[in-house]
Amino acid sequence: MRYDKFIDHTDFYFSHVIETEKRTSYKLESHYHNLYEIYLIESGSCNYFIDNKSYKLEVGDIVLIPEGTIHNTEYIDTTHSRILINCSRKYIPSSIIEHLPKLQYLYRNPKIKNEVSELFKKIEQEYINSDSLSEDILKCYTHAFFYLLIRNSETQAEVDSKNKYIETAVTFLQQNFKNDITLTQ
Repeated sequence: MRYDKFIDHTDFYFSHVIETEKRTSYKLESHYHNLYEIYLIESGSCNYFIDNKSYKLEVGDIVLIPEGTIHNTEYIDTTHSRILINCSRKYIPSSIIEHLPKLQYLYRNPKIKNEVSELFKKIEQEYINSDSLSEDILKCYTHAFFYLLIRNSETQAEVDSKNKYIETAVTFLQQNFKNDITLTQ
């Protein structure tokens, strides 16, 4: 299994992708970053594979992935729209760092969907129209995003990974990759 590492040239990266062409299926290569990843699915759906678990994403879901965590995305027979932010820890409030483990990986909370969408629009505009104040403003917006998640973490929906068979198989392969493995095993 090959893992690609994205080359991180900056402390903050923003991407807004609207995929209008319907494809039967495509999967991004497994990779990791030196930056924290925030992923929002705005329309469509996808499967997200993170740290030996598979998650089925719905509109409004947020994926939060720490640095160095191997992950990939699979889009199946759908158009979609997504926002991706990669940021260094300086964009995450220090008072939030200890709370991050309870937020990752999949955060689902329809209650704050509109607030998150508005914050991401502001982040996008600041990223596109950057000036000498943009770094500080982007920090403020990402801080507000994380505070919003923590403040509303009690009302987030319970989400568990969806495919225990895949998780079991991946765990087995990771523990036994140096051994001869048979189909029966």
